[in-house]
Amino acid sequence: CIYNRSKHTYPSKIVLYPGYNDGTAPFGSYTAVKCSVPVNWRTSGEAKYDFGAVKLSSAYGSKRGFFGVKYKSKGTWKGQKVLITGYPGDKGKQLWRMAGNIVECTSSILSYTIDTYGGNSGSPIYYGTGTTRYSIGIHTMGSSVMNSGTRITRTVFYWMRRQRQAWG
Repeated sequence: CIYNRSKHTYPSKIVLYPGYNDGTAPFGSYTAVKCSVPVNWRTSGEAKYDFGAVKLSSAYGSKRGFFGVKYKSKGTWKGQKVLITGYPGDKGKQLWRMAGNIVECTSSILSYTIDTYGGNSGSPIYYGTGTTRYSIGIHTMGSSVMNSGTRITRTVFYWMRRQRQAWG
């Protein structure tokens, strides 16, 4: 969602409204000052590289909290109950949360029958409750049969970490 592969460009401006719901922005807005996607996403478009990072104009996370990020070097997330929170395009500008289980898990893709719609792309695939939540993937694809997302692997985790370190 942050890189246009057909035009080979990033958007000129990204503004995030955390918690935005049906006309209300309870936590204000934050402008992105930097964004990045992996070189392999820009060149190949393979689903396993469909993720990115955005640096905000201020430290929103230190005020409101963070999702943790988990990956498994071995094993599967199959059967894990997860949630996807985002903005499905068929619901206007309302924040929705859907739940279900991972039904297929490859080395780079998580698949599930959780109901999503265009606009949900970029939403976290996560588990946990309260202030203890862990993202294990990023929703990227929907279909009439199965929806899927990029699995957070060791490679994805360390790519994101390098972005954060490079940006300060």
